[in-house]
Amino acid sequence: MTIDRRRFLTSTGTALVAGAMTGQHAWSQQSAPATGEDFVIETVTGPLDPAEVDWALAHEHLHGDFSGSNPRMWRSLPEGEEEPVYGDLDWTVVTGAAINAVNEVKAYGVNLIVDYSPSGVGRNSRMLREVSRRTGVAIVAASGLYRTAWGIPAELADYDSDQLAAHFVRELTQGTEGTSIRAGFIKLSVGNDGPLPHDEVVYRGAARASNETGSTIGIHAIMPDAFRAAARILEDEQLDFSRFIWAHAGRDGTVDFEVFREFADRGVYISFDGVTHRGTPTDEQLLDLIGQFLEADLGHRILISADATIAAHPPAAQYASDIRYPYRFFKPQLEERHGGEVARMILRDNVVQAYRRGDRIG
Repeated sequence: MTIDRRRFLTSTGTALVAGAMTGQHAWSQQSAPATGEDFVIETVTGPLDPAEVDWALAHEHLHGDFSGSNPRMWRSLPEGEEEPVYGDLDWTVVTGAAINAVNEVKAYGVNLIVDYSPSGVGRNSRMLREVSRRTGVAIVAASGLYRTAWGIPAELADYDSDQLAAHFVRELTQGTEGTSIRAGFIKLSVGNDGPLPHDEVVYRGAARASNETGSTIGIHAIMPDAFRAAARILEDEQLDFSRFIWAHAGRDGTVDFEVFREFADRGVYISFDGVTHRGTPTDEQLLDLIGQFLEADLGHRILISADATIAAHPPAAQYASDIRYPYRFFKPQLEERHGGEVARMILRDNVVQAYRRGDRIG
């Protein structure tokens, strides 16, 4: 199958500008690149012209900290070892580990990474900026919150939806953690049993922030029914589903294309971000699914990544994923099965489209 990549990017970029100009706010053109891709990507070092992106990883964690949330992570601590404290770790070690990992994927041509750790589960915008500066790889940071049971910072726990919306908008338009480092998208999460009552408060705030800024929302959702339940809440807030990502699609073992098509047909990006050793779906299953997406003319709705956590706190939270796997092992299989143009679309073009800066942010 042949994909006209230039036509795809030019037509979608033009549609985005037209849509923004007819909405409540007009998108500022002052920093838009004149490259045929009429948008920018907000990174921790500032706006990035998408023409500079070679290859990308759509869902990774250079650092994740679950010490302030779920005690099952350290229920079996070795005798004499103290319970971990959120943020109490050697940031020199964390930064060094992240730099090493980023340099490893940079060797495969990757120069854009989307980091999926929001505040409450390890986001450190200054660390991400340092890693970006020292590697030359652009990094997109997350606004948003993880689910109620795992990582709502105490200072935000009593916020209502409108207050959370204002908080997310500030992080997307002004900066995070007392800096001028802007987040580039909104991260949410839903548990396997569906949203808890306070999760709905967070979702509505996120949807309102997305509606105001045009920014993308990505939601951790392993179980399809849990994703549907969360999506209904966001839909009730009139979220634009073309700025919505189902992260962890297929991680429960689902390989039924129709489950994903239900949402891809409505514009949702389907992110298969467990592409790693012993990942789910398996490489072969995912290659088959990609073929079905392509046959349905939905290849432009696929995202792929490893969902690796490079430096986890506490260590028991360390993921087994290999951040190199999508490029070291899967990309050659993808090119062999579906061709280089398809690989380019999925591993580069779709990522810059999905995580482009909010259309109503100047």
